[in-house]
Amino acid sequence: MSWTKDVEATLDYSFDWTEWLQSRDIITSATFSVSSGDGALTILGSEYTRKIATVLLVGGTVGQEYTITCRITTRNSLVEEESTTLVVE
Repeated sequence: MSWTKDVEATLDYSFDWTEWLQSRDIITSATFSVSSGDGALTILGSEYTRKIATVLLVGGTVGQEYTITCRITTRNSLVEEESTTLVVE
């Protein structure tokens, strides 16, 4: 999975955990991080529902690739992490 973002856009991006979570389990917390060299991409906020975690991103540097990581904890105390690449255009 990878995403693109216009440098001027403020957009939300979602990690859908439906397939990974068992039908009886739900997300109880979600945290996000951005790793890159220039730090120009900013997390403005985040939220989660029972199966989906969403992050709101702003800024970035044109041509820069960022790694966005979502870490969730579930009601059954499972912890999982997924990352994706975001390229700013």
